[in-house]
Amino acid sequence: MAFATAENQRLYYLQNNQKALRVELYNNLCDMVHAHDIAGTTGNPVIGKRVILPPSFAGGPRHMHHRLQDAMAIVRKYHKPDLFITFTCNPNWQEIKDVLLLGQNVSDRPDIVARVFKEKLREYLDEIFKKDSIFGKAVAHLYVMEFQKRGLPHAHILIILEQADRLRSADDVDSLVCAELPADPTTFEEGSLQRVQAQRLQDIILQCMVHGPCGPEKPNAPCMKNGVCDKGYPKAFSNVTKWDDNHTYPTYRRRSSLQGGRQIIHNRRTVENSWIIPYNPYSSIRYKAHINCEVCCSALAAKYLFKYVHKGNDRAMVQVQCAEANRETTASSRNEIKEYQDLRSLGSMEMQKQQCPQIRELFVTLLLFSNPADPVMLFDHHHMHWWDDFLPRVPQQADHQLLRAMEELAYDFKTLRNIVNQRLHGPNALLPSQREVYDTVIVALQKREPLAIFLDARGGTGKIYTLNTLLAAARTLHSDKISVSLAIASSGIADTLLLGGRTFHSRFKAPIMVTDSTTLSISHQSVLADLIRRANLIVWDKAPMSHRHLLEALDRTLRDITNQDIPFGGKVIVLAGDFRQVLPVIKHGSRAQIVNASLKYSVLWQHFKIFHLTENMRVLMNGHDKKLREFDRWLLQLGNGQLPYNNEACIEIPEEMCMQN
Repeated sequence: MAFATAENQRLYYLQNNQKALRVELYNNLCDMVHAHDIAGTTGNPVIGKRVILPPSFAGGPRHMHHRLQDAMAIVRKYHKPDLFITFTCNPNWQEIKDVLLLGQNVSDRPDIVARVFKEKLREYLDEIFKKDSIFGKAVAHLYVMEFQKRGLPHAHILIILEQADRLRSADDVDSLVCAELPADPTTFEEGSLQRVQAQRLQDIILQCMVHGPCGPEKPNAPCMKNGVCDKGYPKAFSNVTKWDDNHTYPTYRRRSSLQGGRQIIHNRRTVENSWIIPYNPYSSIRYKAHINCEVCCSALAAKYLFKYVHKGNDRAMVQVQCAEANRETTASSRNEIKEYQDLRSLGSMEMQKQQCPQIRELFVTLLLFSNPADPVMLFDHHHMHWWDDFLPRVPQQADHQLLRAMEELAYDFKTLRNIVNQRLHGPNALLPSQREVYDTVIVALQKREPLAIFLDARGGTGKIYTLNTLLAAARTLHSDKISVSLAIASSGIADTLLLGGRTFHSRFKAPIMVTDSTTLSISHQSVLADLIRRANLIVWDKAPMSHRHLLEALDRTLRDITNQDIPFGGKVIVLAGDFRQVLPVIKHGSRAQIVNASLKYSVLWQHFKIFHLTENMRVLMNGHDKKLREFDRWLLQLGNGQLPYNNEACIEIPEEMCMQN
């Protein structure tokens, strides 16, 4: 109950600082005509002073009302919501079961359930709004997390799409939302991917997206009100989806068995399409959870939807006061804080989500204002109950090492293999010089032999194309799983061009200032160290921009992490770049100092095999442009130091290459 204690401390502060909150200014019409406040006009005098719960208190009624007004302002600027999605935690997720101890049930670890759901929800929101825009480009959205009384967290998500991606017809609805049982897996070829996917989707829908049982079959179901399901199930059959601007949601296609719909016997119950909750097939098969996806038809429904998602916390406990007999009945002035506390309901998972940060904040408050006699003893006796949420947060504080490690294994195997096949056998296949690099690296990976390569490639020669092919091939080297391959670059712009690219300093925790004895800040037992040990390939683009001390620091760290006293710990490492471009930046450094800092002056340079990419793909694609070919030839001579220069070491630029005023 640490979260409840911390919340009560904040409420206690608000209760005793009403003057500082200037509650006398809360005198709008809605407040003044509240029935409870004007009870005195009916003959019952109002006694006491009104207590306000301000909108700055997150989760309070005024806070939620402000959020509602903000949401309605968004609708006024754009348009009504297009999609209303409810994402509910699945207690059968494998990520939850894998960490349960022997004899534990899901209900025993609400902390694990809350954390896994948070990560799943964040990944889903990223897919909707950042990465793939699976429903179309969203111009506005909001979501609210709630915790059911039985304990499972869920999120309500409202999405407003841009005009080009909006849903306006029944066909648009059918392209995203389904309210029927999936296609029969047995109609697909035995062993085919379509059959496997169809079977997975059917299992998920039967487990998560079937309403009931309720109605005459189970009259005491939670959804039954006055003998009728308050969710409207079973739904009426419909041969087609019908769009109606006067209704909140469309009438989804739900075909009966006579209309070609399916029937399945599941848990000794006949399941028809009338019991299926609308879902998005991709979301369901991707996240294996109850994800109710509804399309919003009517603009009149916008306010209802926004009020629904901003309805506030669960409420369960109610206080009842009775006036004593033969005593004048009086009405108490409204105490909003008391009302909030009396009706507040907290589940175990909501408390796990909030507990640790609040109890640490409470401890700091005690130190600042209460002067405990022995703060060290207080800390020693209780701190073990405050750090539980650090388990997932510590990797995040170390630049999200655990999440980054998971990302290295999250690639789609089929997509990567398609990239490799197209670049080896497709119309844009690798050139012979590029293929030579590819074959050399892949052979070393297959034989598990150490290899160090420097790919000398100037701009336009297909360097990134080659490196990404290597990364895709290395990550799919084994047919049954994704392998780890690390892609890094010396600059933030360059790393965005690599598949899964990161900057050198971000990936390997390199210090800003380096010396000849510098090592990287990677603990031998850290998640990052384990990731590096598992990596079969390290690709480093724009390497000539970096100081040779960074290369030597990487070598020392790899030797330490892998316990292999050979160059780079026996890893296959590919450096790429162009020494004609930017060399290491040495503050106030002379020409000799800059050259001395380059990779070629490192003791490790002798271990590298040098490959060259010389054909400029940009020029080849514009083969008839004579001026472009001449400029490319001149630029190469400039980089190689082959152009004549005068006594002041200045090179004359041809007139035809200069822009005229």
